[in-house]
Amino acid sequence: MPSPASRRQKLYRDRRKRGLQCLTLEIRDEEIRELIRLGLLRAAEASDKSGLRRALYTHLDRTLSPTRSGT
Repeated sequence: MPSPASRRQKLYRDRRKRGLQCLTLEIRDEEIRELIRLGLLRAAEASDKSGLRRALYTHLDRTLSPTRSGT
């Protein structure tokens, strides 16, 4: 059975192969309210990390996607 450290290293390498980076992000209450206002996050999910993650991914996909028209 692999050690926890070797499992973390494998996950890190797998992410890098897919072009992903893992980071910690601090988000302001005002930014959370804006995600709710934009309809990307339900108010009930304002404290839910999974909900916030989905909302931020959606926002990034909409604003930074290289396939967006007009960029």
